[in-house]
Order: sequence, then structure tokens, then C-alpha cells
Amino acid sequence: MILTTLLVILYVSLGGLWSLAYVQVANLVLFTVGLAVAAYYSLHGHAVFTTPVPKQPHFQGLAGGGLAMILVWFGMNILNSVSAQAEFQTISSAKSVRKGKLGVYLSSIVLVGFAIVPTLLGMAARTHHIAMKSGLLAFPTYLRMVAPHWAVLLVGLGFWAAALIWCAPLMFSGASSFGLDLFNRKQQSHDTSAVRRFTRLSMLIQGALIVIYALIRPGELAWWAVFGLTLRNAAIVGPTLTFLLWPAVRERTVLLSMVVGVAGGLGWNAFTGFSATTFAFHINPMWVGTGLSMTVIILGTFFENRKALQWNRQLKKRYLGWSIGAIGLLLIIASPALTHGAYRSLLGVDLFLSILCLFFTAMLSTELRDCANEAELSNCQRGICGKKIRRILESR
Repeated sequence: MILTTLLVILYVSLGGLWSLAYVQVANLVLFTVGLAVAAYYSLHGHAVFTTPVPKQPHFQGLAGGGLAMILVWFGMNILNSVSAQAEFQTISSAKSVRKGKLGVYLSSIVLVGFAIVPTLLGMAARTHHIAMKSGLLAFPTYLRMVAPHWAVLLVGLGFWAAALIWCAPLMFSGASSFGLDLFNRKQQSHDTSAVRRFTRLSMLIQGALIVIYALIRPGELAWWAVFGLTLRNAAIVGPTLTFLLWPAVRERTVLLSMVVGVAGGLGWNAFTGFSATTFAFHINPMWVGTGLSMTVIILGTFFENRKALQWNRQLKKRYLGWSIGAIGLLLIIASPALTHGAYRSLLGVDLFLSILCLFFTAMLSTELRDCANEAELSNCQRGICGKKIRRILESR
């Protein structure tokens, strides 16, 4: 793991985005070959479509214990649409809008295949290892039964390439923004040598964190998913939505939402001893952290702009906001019914969706008053009606 981390830092630091692009293509080829070899030996002569997969009681029906985890992963991917910085940077680096769109379409089509084939491999492995709970252990054990050693080695290299495909762009993306946000100064923002230096330093810090984190709990792979989802979504989703959609939110509110969201999510996980599977009231910490972050944004924005907010003058937006708010209130009213019984795993999703509805209600039904005179200039410079003030100053 340490050597792989150093390898990623080395080729990304020396070559930048171009080296990342070329190595990603090589990794994709290696991963595809490994997946094809695994599919051939795992599915060859195996009636995977006709052989019934042994039933797992907790996965049967919507009320099963597996539903909460499925919803968490669906929710994570949906939230990624506004917080996946690496994807944004990749698309924005395209030479034209047409090529950017083409890349998105092609990658989406490829992902369909990469989702279906591993599912079939998991079904084949499950039929031979009924008692084995971990799919990560069941598949390689099954592969060693049906494939020769060279094929197992090639599939292992494919797994390694898949890890690099996932890790390298995120490290580059995180380091580029982390370096500019934390170490950079305004006068150095256009100095390419300084930007490279900050990015390389940030990658070293990230690499050290990866190694330290993994050494803390090396046998808890599932928990790191919980930790990562909680930390990332609690700190990023709410602020990103406000940056894109709600200009009334101020910097102090955003920073407070990040602190409260991360602390609340990890604190919620601490109630059950930082477990990867057991959570208080069956609510995943990701829902708690992200929901708290958005709640702070709503309340903080109303408090800081209490003298500058008014009802939205566009009736369609205001009524749309109230309609979404009504849905959010209905979800809150329905939450007590989910605290017990078969559907208790839906409680976290229900509460988060209610907060998300209230967030859009607050954003759509209110707006900032126009700045009428220069006495309000200081407030406007802090974020209230900034566009209006700039137009006034430019006209003068």
C-alpha cells in the first residue's frame, strides 16, 4: 500500500494531468483484461442465469437489513453529482464542449458493462460459497477454484489497476484544490511554479494521511467507506449546493456547517463504537452529517440575512418552494412511524430528504432585497446583492 501510494504521487507529481491521463488509459486496459479473464473462467460452463442464488433472509424484500446499505450507496452517488470535484475537473479539461459531452456519454455506457459483469461474478461466487458472508473473500476464493494461476494473477493486477483508477484522479483533484485553498496566496494564484509546488506538497500530505488511516484500522475496510462518505458529504454537499444555487449564504455559515456536519456525523458513529454496520436508530452517519450541515446552512442564512431577506417576488418560485416544503413536512410527520418495525432502516433517508426539501423551500421562497443606497455597501461587499452594487459602481 505504501509503495502504491508513493508510485501514484511520483507519476502524478512529475507528469501532472498528462501522465495521469496516459496511466489511466493503461490502467483501464489492464482492468478490462482482468475483468474479461475473470468473467471467462467464472462464467464459462456456469449457468449463472438459471442457477438460483442461495437466499439471504436479510436481503429479501424492501424491509430487509440490506436496504439501508443499498440506499446509502444510491444516495452517495446521487450526492456525488454535486460534489464529485474530480469529475468536474476532468470534464472541464476537455478541449471543447462536444468532446466533454462525448466523454461523459461514453464513460456512462462503459460503466453499465462494468456494473453488470461484476454482478454476475458475485452471483457465481455466491452459489459456491453460501456460508461466506464477505463477497470480497468469496469471489477470489471461487476464482482460485476455477482459474489457473496465471489468470488469478492477471485478475489481481486488474484489481490493482482499478484501485489506481479510483485513487489517482482523486489525489490529484484533492491536492490541486487543497494546495490552492490552504497554502496559496492571492498574488501567487497565477504563478504556475507555485501552483505545482503547492500541489506536490498537498499530495505528500494526502499520501501520508492514506497510509496513517489504513494502519489505524487495517482490518476494517467497510468502516473506511462509512468514514469517507460521512466526512466527504457532510463537508461538501451542502456548501456546493449553496455555491451553485443560493448566493445569499455567507462564508461563516458555510464554514460552521462543515464543522457541525462532520462532527455530528462522526459523533453519531461514535455512539456505536465506530461500527461499520451498527448505527444508532439504524441511521447511517452520512445522513446525519449531511443533514446537519444543510440544517446549519438554512438557519445560519436566515440569521445572518434576517434584515435583508424577503419573500421571492416570482410567484412560481415561491409556490414551488412551498410545495416542496409541504413534502418535507409530510416526511417529518411520517418519521415516527419508521422508528420501529420492518421499515426502520428508512428513517435516516426520510429525515435527510425532509431537510433537503426544506433547504430548497428556503432557497426558492426567499430572496435578498435590492441594495438601494451606498449605506448598504459594506453589507453588499460581504455577499448581499453583490451584482447590484457592481452595476452601480460601473455606471458611475
